[in-house]
Amino acid sequence: MLKKPRLILTLGIILFTQASADDLKQDGLSAKTAVVIVAKDEKEGPPKEVAWVQQAYPESKILRFVTRPSTGGKVFDVFFIRTADGKKVELYFEISSFYHKT
Repeated sequence: MLKKPRLILTLGIILFTQASADDLKQDGLSAKTAVVIVAKDEKEGPPKEVAWVQQAYPESKILRFVTRPSTGGKVFDVFFIRTADGKKVELYFEISSFYHKT
């Protein structure tokens, strides 16, 4: 009878660990792995996005960005950059915390 509770506990740990690992992957390369920007308003938020790009992709150039609402109620800024080695990359930032807040 001890084996069943251990099995259930083990499965719970595996599921929890997998969800946690997925949550930690915020590389910005898709909406699913968007970098979450927490800011109080639209004055504070965009500099945080730019700082993240500069830290993650030194010497890159921001070509343009667009704001895209999602069907899930989240709002994303998508930055189009050219990296230092010339590659074009799209980076997703989830900006719901400060979108349309002044």
